[in-house]
Amino acid sequence: MAAKRITPRTLLQRVFTVTKQTNDQQTSTNLTVPLYGKNWQREISTTYSDVTSTVPILLMPTYALGPQKKFDFCRAQKILQLELNRRCNRVPKSIRYEPKLCVDLARDLAHQLRRVLKPEYLSTPRYKIIVVVSIVQAAPNRQIHQEITIASRCLWDRDTDGSLTVRTNFGRDMIAVATAFIVYTE
Repeated sequence: MAAKRITPRTLLQRVFTVTKQTNDQQTSTNLTVPLYGKNWQREISTTYSDVTSTVPILLMPTYALGPQKKFDFCRAQKILQLELNRRCNRVPKSIRYEPKLCVDLARDLAHQLRRVLKPEYLSTPRYKIIVVVSIVQAAPNRQIHQEITIASRCLWDRDTDGSLTVRTNFGRDMIAVATAFIVYTE
């Protein structure tokens, strides 16, 4: 059986018919950008009519020593105070201080307060937020002098880092003190 020879003319005709078929098909235009791959590479694949290409883009780590946009501490303090008041006003006024109840309440408050500050954090990347909530029992009558001091000490940059402290009274004899530490990580 002899092999069939392909002439340049028949080869061109086959290429032309295949190209015409793909040009006649209607395909949508879309852009897909997957998440970061290994070695800081991201692949962008584009599809325009019949042309599909994947171009790797090399993304290098940034060596920024400071934030591009600073954290808005004044706005965050107002948001933190409003949320703490709103959450603590849900607790009935007749409830007294109970250690087991307050442990769960402090944990939930810290989680919710951090969740409220997160949108503020997302507009300024590379900030870490730590929220600490303390619930203490206040004196039922004002003749007994009772005091609480909550102190913290941190090593940080004054230009980028800071802390917020808010407090509120709730229940019959409880005080909630919430402190949020906002630290820029390089």
